[in-house]
Amino acid sequence: MAHTSNDSVDVIDCSQDKYLRSIPNLVGVAGVLVSNEKDVVFTSNRGENTVGVFDHGKDWSLHKIKVGGRPNGLAFDTSRNSLLAANVPKPDSQDPVTVSIVDVVKRVMTADVTVPGRTRWAVFDPDTERFYVNIADPERDSHN
Repeated sequence: MAHTSNDSVDVIDCSQDKYLRSIPNLVGVAGVLVSNEKDVVFTSNRGENTVGVFDHGKDWSLHKIKVGGRPNGLAFDTSRNSLLAANVPKPDSQDPVTVSIVDVVKRVMTADVTVPGRTRWAVFDPDTERFYVNIADPERDSHN
């Protein structure tokens, strides 16, 4: 669970209703994505333009990877070990809005693509092998 005011992620065992530990030093952490298939946890750290990566259940060491903007929504392609970070600009910013692609194995951003508006969430569909990113603003007609 992202604990934004403490710049940390709290790890909780829901099956036992038990607090396990806290992962500190995640400046402006906005969210967490867990991949049970790969035993890995991702964090979106808006305050430092990074995503965090750590293995859960094995090695708890945290690796931070620079991305192109303030990451918010995360999606993960387990077959390619690719993470997409949907970035959000600061309010009233004129900076372009981007989505960043991260090679999780190499721990490096491989692409930063400009998108037509402010992002919200992202998902990966294994059937179509595509990432989908919600563009919240500006609104667009879905038929265009």
